[in-house]
Amino acid sequence: MIYYDITDLLDHFRRSLRVGGIARVSTATIARFREISQQGEFCLIAWHPGLRKVVVADPQNFPCEAEAGPSLCAYFGLPYKGPHPLDAYLARRYRKPFQRFLNKWRLIASNKLTKGKTFRRKGVGALNPDAAIQSKAQWRSPEFAPGDIVFIAAGTRGFDAFNACLEKARREQGVRLAQLLHDILPVSDPQFFLQGHPLLFADWLVRVNRTLDLLVVTTEATGRDFAKAMKERGQTPAPYRVVPLAHEFVENAEAASAPIYEQVSTPVLLAARLPYVLCVGTREIRKNHLALARVWQSLQRKHGVKLPRLIFAGRQGWMNEEFDRLLQRTGNLDDQVKLVESPSNEELAYLYKNCLFSVFPSFCEGWGLPIGESLWFDRPVVTSNCSSMPEVAGPYADYADPFDLAELEAAIEKMLDVAYRGERIEAIKAMPKRRWQDFSDDLWREILLAKKLGAQSPDA
Repeated sequence: MIYYDITDLLDHFRRSLRVGGIARVSTATIARFREISQQGEFCLIAWHPGLRKVVVADPQNFPCEAEAGPSLCAYFGLPYKGPHPLDAYLARRYRKPFQRFLNKWRLIASNKLTKGKTFRRKGVGALNPDAAIQSKAQWRSPEFAPGDIVFIAAGTRGFDAFNACLEKARREQGVRLAQLLHDILPVSDPQFFLQGHPLLFADWLVRVNRTLDLLVVTTEATGRDFAKAMKERGQTPAPYRVVPLAHEFVENAEAASAPIYEQVSTPVLLAARLPYVLCVGTREIRKNHLALARVWQSLQRKHGVKLPRLIFAGRQGWMNEEFDRLLQRTGNLDDQVKLVESPSNEELAYLYKNCLFSVFPSFCEGWGLPIGESLWFDRPVVTSNCSSMPEVAGPYADYADPFDLAELEAAIEKMLDVAYRGERIEAIKAMPKRRWQDFSDDLWREILLAKKLGAQSPDA
């Protein structure tokens, strides 16, 4: 049996409206594993936050296509504690509390009269997610056997009881543990994280290194950083296998056929009504948004009204106060910059499809999903020349040093040239793009190989 751990997903669903980033990787992988596995070969496992124990569930009815936290919580029978879809929309649309209060009840009444069309037009999720869930997860206790594999797709930091249960199963029942490591940025680049987090992450990483049987990383850069971090702590690093992530952007097929006003909220349509350049990612210090905003200021002085708009699409993060102050002080660079808060998958797809190009000037990444996603939509991208990012795009992206504003500005200004941008688009259209199916199939083969080797081991 192969157990796919969704502990991190459950924690994410309970407090987040949107399912993005690593959570989106997991849902796409589970969907593929469900297709290629034999009956009874694959199931879900988690430390259930309500039951306070390790439980398993069949994956057949897991709503991999769902992206709303409330709906997924309803499926798993968990209380949703994150922002309400309507509240999130109102926060994007109105700054003053009394405006949000008045318009909330106006929209609720309008939505009732139009039988749901108002919310769909505004990009607001269902008020009653339980109504959309036909069945719910049926949890049961695991029945481990020697050679079974527990695949952990994200971190289990903070779940000490769960880690102890897995280590006991490995020690006493011959269960093998496999870990997908997206990055070790809190250890390799601790300056971009809140105080205390790097130490906790390092402790967890050492524990993982001692107990796992298979380590999978998504880039060679992460593998090298992992090996270096373990040696610095007097540990023998576990051997790792590299399985690159995908370029593919997973959209909601049903929404893609709907009218554009039902897919994309009015604020997003308004932000994208002029030619624009796109930057996708959580607004945190590591993503280097401050440097990009300063570059845009410089370009504004050179090009004036001919300069495209710059759209930052993502949620608010941490340690990014200087960026916020710059936008506040300059009136969003005289309205040249727009913020799109927590866009849905459909809204992100719309923004990617219609941008001139994208910029991803991050200081460090485990992969860099927005790089590949931009290429998936045949849009050129200017990104950083360090960390894992060159492994995502190879020769199909334009690169700059994220610490050198002049170099970053030069790369962006080059991409503003229509002829050059057209050449890059033609090259990107011809590039081999990696799908989530490719990633999942490669990952599945690595897990099956580890399971086979475990069965042959005399200690299994």
